[in-house]
Amino acid sequence: MDQTKTLNYLVQNPTLSCNLTTLIFSHTFTDHRNVIDILLDRPSIFPSLRCLVLPNVNTNRPFWQRIQDGFPKLVALVIHQYRDTENGHYTLKNLEILDITPWIKVTLSCPALKHLSIRGYTTDMMIDFFQLHSHQLESLLLEPQRPTLLAEGPRKFWAAFPNLELLGIYPNEPDFCGPRSTHPLRHLRLFSYRGSITPDIVLSEIRSFETVTHVHITVDDLLSTEESPNLVKELRDRCRARGVAVVELPRMKIPRISDRYEWWTIPIVKAVLDSVGVVWK
Repeated sequence: MDQTKTLNYLVQNPTLSCNLTTLIFSHTFTDHRNVIDILLDRPSIFPSLRCLVLPNVNTNRPFWQRIQDGFPKLVALVIHQYRDTENGHYTLKNLEILDITPWIKVTLSCPALKHLSIRGYTTDMMIDFFQLHSHQLESLLLEPQRPTLLAEGPRKFWAAFPNLELLGIYPNEPDFCGPRSTHPLRHLRLFSYRGSITPDIVLSEIRSFETVTHVHITVDDLLSTEESPNLVKELRDRCRARGVAVVELPRMKIPRISDRYEWWTIPIVKAVLDSVGVVWK
């Protein structure tokens, strides 16, 4: 069924929509503005909404104002390709997971935030957001390859993120390494450009991140898809010898607007979704 028709059907049937916890829109639909406007104009139809995934936010409505006021129970929010024309300060008091591209111009406060995925160029607003929330984050996924946060050096970075358990970065960050042994970081998610990761690269990262016990990759991250079974075995064997487990993340079946839905399967992130009854598979 067309996604606009589906949304209209839910609006007209509140007995269904009132219990809905998750709305995930595919990147393949074309009538972005109409769908977003319907959603923002009738937030009371979805009083139980916990997870909202939007691939293309194109609207003249005051988007952040209506997200703040209309969806107070929101725990997970994914927004890509947002055309930011708003100003102001908004608070999403229950939000624990935020995946956003590119960064926004508004001032956003998320006092419950634990997990952040972000890509795009560093802005002053982004730095302000990190300064406000870095101490509470448990996982952080970063792009582009050389984000400003990493360029400031490992000592300053790890001091700013004292509770981080999972970090997602591209390998071979110059002059950057893991934290001291007392830091809680245990999980490393390595990204790649079209399959550029080899066992040697992963082992090099493990040596730089001595606290890490789990490395998370997908088969698509590996250098050769044809040789991926052999590479995964080699990688597992070599990492096991150093006391590190390789976790092969699944290819997600849901409509992908982000290559990071695999992030949601990692236990510390998945636990948030499970705890509020979010159905996302």
